[in-house]
Parts: sequence; C-alpha cells; structure tokens
Amino acid sequence: MYINAIVSFLSAWQNLQRDHSQAIEDLVQSFHSMELAKFPTEERRYIRPQRRPSTKKEIEKRYFVSPQDVDDALRRKLTNLGWQSNSRLSRVTHRYSRFMTIDFVKDGIGLELGLSKEAFVESRIFVGFPRFVQANIFQTAVILVPMASLAKQMLVGVGNFESLSDMLQETRPLPLKYPFAIVGFSENKTSIEVTELTSELDTFLIHNIGMTIEEMALLNEQPNYDFKLLLPKNDKLAQEVCGFANSKSGGYILLGLDKNGKPVGLTKGTTLDDIQLQITNVIHGNCRPIPRFEFLVFDNPENTKTAIIIAKIYAIERKPCVVQDKIYVRSGPSVRPADSEEIRRLVLE
Repeated sequence: MYINAIVSFLSAWQNLQRDHSQAIEDLVQSFHSMELAKFPTEERRYIRPQRRPSTKKEIEKRYFVSPQDVDDALRRKLTNLGWQSNSRLSRVTHRYSRFMTIDFVKDGIGLELGLSKEAFVESRIFVGFPRFVQANIFQTAVILVPMASLAKQMLVGVGNFESLSDMLQETRPLPLKYPFAIVGFSENKTSIEVTELTSELDTFLIHNIGMTIEEMALLNEQPNYDFKLLLPKNDKLAQEVCGFANSKSGGYILLGLDKNGKPVGLTKGTTLDDIQLQITNVIHGNCRPIPRFEFLVFDNPENTKTAIIIAKIYAIERKPCVVQDKIYVRSGPSVRPADSEEIRRLVLE
C-alpha cells in the first residue's frame, strides 16, 4: 500500500517531516511492506426488464479487503518499530468512568487507523484527540484513512479520505487548536498531494492569540489586537503602542487588514521596510520608557502578491508607559487616557 494524499492542519505534516522524519519513515515503510489479503464474495444484482417483471438474477464476483487484517498488519509492524499500542485516557461521565484509546503513540505523535464510519472519525478529530493533547499524551495527531477506491473494497461503511478532506475544507474556520494530518492511503502508487488548511499567518495567530484570522474577524477588534489597513498618524500610533505596553500581556497591531478584519494586504518591496521604519521611529521618539517590540511579515493568504505586517508590542515591566506626559490604556478595542485609579493600579503592578 502507498500514501496518496494528505490534509494538514497547523503545518502538522511539514513539521513531522522536519522534526520526526523517522516516524514518517516507519509509517511509509510499514505501508509499503504490507500485503493485503483479498477475499472473494458474491454480489447479486437484480435485472429488471423494461416490459415485464422477471426473477432472473445475475451473480457478479467481487473481492473485499478485511479492515481487521489491515489493522492487525499495521499493529504488528509499528509495534515492532517501538510504537506504543492502545494508550488510554480516562474519561469520567456523570454516571461512570470509561476509557478512550489511541491506536499508537511515539515521540509525541498519536496515530489512529480510521477504518470506521466518517462520523466516528470526525468525532475523534473534533472531540477525542484534543483531550489527548490536553493530557500531554501526544502533541500531533495523524489519522490514517483509506482513499475512496480502497474504502469501497471494505464493504463495511468505512469512511474515505476524499469525504473527510471535503468536510474539513468546508468547515471553516475550524475550531481546533492542535496540529493534525489526515493521511489517505490505497493500493495505488501516486505522487503525494499535500493540502495545508492553515496559512503561516493563521499558524502564528493560533499559537500567539488562540484564533485564526477568520475567528478574529468574527469577534472584530479586541483588547489584545487591532486591525489597521494603513498606519494611523504618528501621535495616534504612539498612543496605540503605549496602550498595549501598559496592558498585562501586550498586544498586536495587524497592518493590511480593514476594520472588519478582511486581509487586503500591503504592497511588497520597499513599502514594507518603510512602514517598519516609521513605526520604529514613532516608538523611539514618543514612548517612555520604550517598550520592546518586533515585526513579523506574512504573505496575505488571500493574495500572496501582498503582505500582512504584525507589530508585536510587549508589556513593559515597570509601568506606566507615557506618551507626551499622558498615560494611555486599552479600553475594549480602543485606546484612551488612563484615569487616576487606573494610573494607581499601573504604578502598583
């Protein structure tokens, strides 16, 4: 058998290839050395003549693949390569306790063979695996699912890669915060097609803010981030930076997004350098003390000819940060001068 296609979330497959090449090699070699036993069966098809009913039946010979044989063969091979089988996680309900299991675990990777109905595999992706990740049993999930051509030979309502891939691409934004990869396999050797569901921008935002750009747009601007299509005037920009620096955890200015969070993008080239230089000059010229900050540049996921700039502003340790003898704080999605009570709290932090 061979791996044919992959759907990756949060750069899971790219990271696995970079950091866990041996685990990927284990998986590829286990598939390549696996020989599927096929069993003959008979399928009866009724022939209905157009003019009169008939009881004539046609019998067609077909062959099916046993899901249990696939499971047993993969289990033997991966266990011999040092993968831990059937790791358990206790789950307590209002009446009794029970266990959830994951087929294989090794080096922070959880591996599941999805030879069941699509609804069950979906529940594992959205409900089961996040619990394993939270319990630190593994950090990245890999779900092995047959391609449609192979699933049809199993004759037991087995879900297929193509249907799961379509579902994941249509369910956006995905309410998931852990990396996973859906791996489609079959008997046919093809080039491996990899589909990444998240952009580098989304990956950064999920790790740092906890949301994709689509989720952030649904909430609109919040105390810890601002959307800016263009740079505001220097005094307004300094106040925005000061407000983030006076917060407990800093914040992010996302440049190249309209007020509704839609990625419009900024022209690449010297424009991006000029914007970063302008922000740097404004911060150094107006904020006291000068907060720590950094810039991150990403391709616009909707138009890679343009870019999104994120200015990450760190909270200062010895507050408050002052701009032109005034102290500014974040109030919801906006910034304003601090009142006397807020100033007192900042000084005492």
